[in-house]
Amino acid sequence: MGNTLNKSKKKDKMGQQNSGVTFDDVKAGIENKNVTVIDVRNPEELTNTGKIPGAINVPLPSIKSAFELSDSEFKERFGINKPTTEDNSVIVHCDNSVIVHCLTGKRAASAIEILKGLGYLNLK
Repeated sequence: MGNTLNKSKKKDKMGQQNSGVTFDDVKAGIENKNVTVIDVRNPEELTNTGKIPGAINVPLPSIKSAFELSDSEFKERFGINKPTTEDNSVIVHCDNSVIVHCLTGKRAASAIEILKGLGYLNLK
């Protein structure tokens, strides 16, 4: 999960501020089905390094078009309900939370900016 799931607010080796989301937060959120984990790495990276169980892969170049899909198209393509913009947050203590991750955090930060542009709220 790299530095994007480190609890500290320090900057990681790429200069990105960490979100404060821990591995335990992610695990509990997935188990409780109140978090959606979006992995923005490329598919071949998942083959080489694996992925978080329960995460869906939406590579960074596809993030905007994926989240512009209708709710039914999103569910058909990714097998989960599309997160809503009204109550989304990467804070895992809220229902319908979204955590975006990659290897170092740089692509995740870019994806979060794209999602903000689409109306997703409280993204870090």
